[in-house]
Amino acid sequence: MSILIGRKSKSGSILYISLSNEYKNTFGRITAILKNFYRTPERVEALIDLGNLHWLGGSPYKKNKNGDDVVNCESLIRDRKLSPGKHGTQYADSEEKYVSKNDKSGKINCCFLFDDDNQWYVLVASHKESLATADESVLEKSTLMYGLKVYRYNEQDPHTRLQEKNFHTWEEVKCAANKDNTPHYIFRNERLLTVIKPIPAQAS
Repeated sequence: MSILIGRKSKSGSILYISLSNEYKNTFGRITAILKNFYRTPERVEALIDLGNLHWLGGSPYKKNKNGDDVVNCESLIRDRKLSPGKHGTQYADSEEKYVSKNDKSGKINCCFLFDDDNQWYVLVASHKESLATADESVLEKSTLMYGLKVYRYNEQDPHTRLQEKNFHTWEEVKCAANKDNTPHYIFRNERLLTVIKPIPAQAS
């Protein structure tokens, strides 16, 4: 299980690494480290260049001395000599793709992103919030599309035409509507917000 930390470029693509989701890596500790020690693009770039981490420290520059070294990051490549092919920096071409890589079984079910405005954000499912104001309650928004319910139209069932379905992002709903060739209805409480209709396949 792991937590994702990424940096967004001006083009919108994201380079990211994973951090071990162990008991010492709490939400409060991670956010404090990122906000206080990784404020500039240069330091964030140095962090991402380390590849996957076992420990997030305040400095990315020096080797982690031992298990009691809380200052320096512990890189799986640099410090544990593990494979760069398996633990190196990874790429996502959008925020939705980045969030989809998150290990949803972890206790800290979110991604951290240093955006192109040089500010940190936390991404939980379809929710994005500035790390400057976020607290641990933001993790509760990992439960699907926060505040919304999605229903799939089922013409085969004469009793329940609308069946509730679970999605984490709008993109997932669009893909499901196209795959099933079936409209999906988005509600907030009792109010219908929109209908996601399948896109007709173009004739070849």
